[in-house]
Amino acid sequence: MWYWCLKNYGLIKNTNAWDEAQVVSTVKNIMNHYMGVPPESFPWKGTRYTQKEFLFSYLKLQMMDFLVHKDAIRDMLEKFPKEGND
Repeated sequence: MWYWCLKNYGLIKNTNAWDEAQVVSTVKNIMNHYMGVPPESFPWKGTRYTQKEFLFSYLKLQMMDFLVHKDAIRDMLEKFPKEGND
């Protein structure tokens, strides 16, 4: 299933069949159901953080390091067998 989703993402996006607000809402509902609603803030090593504060102040992740170009995804998918071809 994941292969189909990644492979067809461009088709869905280019034909405006993708409703990002609906997808985000659905994913949030699924995660909240199974994992619980995330806290607004939490204590960590004596300091109270929001999720964004923890990401940027404590973890210091550079989000640009995690962006993937669509060509890289295409190249990755070509290395994996297609579903149904065991």
